[in-house]
Parts: sequence; structure tokens; C-alpha cells
Amino acid sequence: MGNRLSQQRASEPRTDRQVGWLIALGSMVGAWAQAAPLFFAQAELFDTWWQVASWTCIALFVVLAVGGRVLPMTVLRTLWAVIPAAVITLQLASFFAYNGPAEGVVPWLWMMEPGSVTLLVLLFRPLVAVVLTVFSGLSVALSAWVFTGAVPEVIAAATPIHVSNIGFVVIFIGIRARLTQLRRLEEEARVAAERQARQEAEAERNAELQRLVHDEVLSVLAAAALFKGDVPRELQDEAAHALLVLRDSGDPDESESGATISAGEAAEEIRLRAARFSSVELSITDHGGSLPRRVVQDVSAAAAEAIRNARRHSGAERVVVDAVISPGRIRVVVRDHGVGFRVEAVPPERLGVRDSIIRRIEQSGGRAEIRSAPDAGVEVTLSWPR
Repeated sequence: MGNRLSQQRASEPRTDRQVGWLIALGSMVGAWAQAAPLFFAQAELFDTWWQVASWTCIALFVVLAVGGRVLPMTVLRTLWAVIPAAVITLQLASFFAYNGPAEGVVPWLWMMEPGSVTLLVLLFRPLVAVVLTVFSGLSVALSAWVFTGAVPEVIAAATPIHVSNIGFVVIFIGIRARLTQLRRLEEEARVAAERQARQEAEAERNAELQRLVHDEVLSVLAAAALFKGDVPRELQDEAAHALLVLRDSGDPDESESGATISAGEAAEEIRLRAARFSSVELSITDHGGSLPRRVVQDVSAAAAEAIRNARRHSGAERVVVDAVISPGRIRVVVRDHGVGFRVEAVPPERLGVRDSIIRRIEQSGGRAEIRSAPDAGVEVTLSWPR
């Protein structure tokens, strides 16, 4: 509930600015076309102070029409309050400043009333805005009755028309409510998208941590459990590397997540990963160009997992790795001639093949293909892009 209210408050200034600007434009285009002829016809019928004050209201409408999209909200809210208050006050004083014939005239400023009362929807609750609109429609008749003792026929006939300006007010109440709802829905959609993006990023981070634990920690522990005597130097090096990776995993470099590296740097990344294992024949073909750093890291990590699986499970004496790096493309093939296995028979809980190789490459926009059969060895092909 609190979030919805804060979103609604955030969206209202934009909505009110837009609605206020539309009201000002409509008033200048429509009402002024009716008011201008009456002004020239009534130039001598009203006191100068009333004429000057009425023209000041017109000038404020011009300010709203011209600057309604750029003025600070504090200035706009002040104008939205001042204009209706001034127009209603001048309407109430119209027959106090009137110097014309007894049959009366329709004060030219009255033609600006639809726009001025419509501004009330930006300041008050709908019911208050409607009540003030009705009072504004009656104000000229009230002025005539107070200052002349009678309501001229022309004013009596025009009063119901001006009271009906509540129709404009109701329309703009609906427009404002609809725009506010749309703004709120847009804001909610934006917040939901940001929340989903954070959740996806967190899920990706957790998945990467899970792969890290599997690839670098559990694999070392599983291998160490097989030895009862001295641990081979190769396994010690793997354990040291696992500790180093775990130490650095909590502080990812966001500035490099979208960076690119040269083909030579990509080749060195693959070479360093493969060098951690013995009996690996590595061949790298470098055609130049560059690749996203994250893609190279994912492909080389998946290749390292494929090498690790081959060294521990295949029974083969050597593992062959062929890598081809081209501008915007990378392909790594890991082969062994060991006992092989059935890919479809790998249990879901075994993360090495399904997560550390296949899913890792797919999430990077690449493809992982594993070809194997019992006693036929294994060939893992990692390609980016797909």
C-alpha cells in the first residue's frame, strides 16, 4: 500500500503538468476567441483597474500556455491557484466596476471562466472543484444583485450556461484520474522490471557460485578423498587455485563484465585453464579479432570442466583440446578416447555436464554439444555464438 501511494505521488506532478498545460492551451485558443470581441465592445463600460486586473489574468494564462511544460511545479501550482481565485474575484466585482447601461452586459472576462475553473481540478478534490465551479458560474449574477439590486436579463440567461461548466470540470477530473492511473501502472511496471532484473541477476550469481563450488571445490575434495598417502602436486595446485578463485568470487569486477578482449588474450585464458591439468594436448588457432570477456571466461571454464571430467572418468591417457578463435567467434573441442558414457543417462543432480558445461554456455548465448557412447570416448564441442 505504501509503495502504491509513493508511486502515485511520483506520477501526479507529471500528470498535473500535462493536464494544466492542455487546459491553458484550450483556454487561449477557444475562450479568447469569444472574449476578444467583447473586450473591444466593452472598453468604456468597466473601470480601468478592473480591465487591467482582467488582462493580468489573461497574461497569466499565456504564461501557463507557453511555459506549462518547463516551469517548476511550485510556480505552476501558484498559477493554478491564483488564476481561478482572481477570475472569480473579478467576476464578483464586475458590477462594482461596471459603468454601462442599466440593462447590463456579459462581462468579457466571464468568457475565460471555463479554463479558470477547470484548473481547480489540479488543486482540490473533485467535490470541492465542482462546488467552486457552481459558485463561479453564479458569481456574476451575484455581483449584479449585490451592486445594482437586480439581475439583468442577459446575465440571468447566461448564468445557467456558465454553471454548466461543471461538465468541463468533470471531464478533466476523469482525464486526470485516467492519466494518473496510467502513470502509476507505468511506474509499477518499471519497478517490477527492476525487481525482476535484480532477481535474475541474483539467480545468475547464485548459479555461478554453485558452479564455482562444484568445479573448483567439490571436485578437489572428491579427488583428494581417493588418496590415502601423499597428495600429488597437480591436486595441490588445483586446491590452491580453488582457494584463489573463492577469494576473488565475492568481488566481481562489474566494469569488465561487458568488456571485450583480443583473440590473443582469449587464447591465453584457454591455455591457462588447460595448463592446470596433465596429459592435455592443446592446439589453438588464432585468427585475430576480439570477443566479449565474459564469453571467453564461460567457454574456457566449461572447457576446463570437460577436461576435468575426461581426466577423472574416461580412463584415457591423454585429452586433446582444439580451439579456434576468430573475430566474434570461438570454438573449443575437448576429446578423449576413454570409456565414454550415455549423455541422456546423466542424473539431474550431476551438475558437471548439465550445469557447468551445457547451461553455462547456453546462458552466454552459445551452444554445447556432447557426443559419446560407451567405449567410444567423449567429444565436447563448445561454440559461441550459437
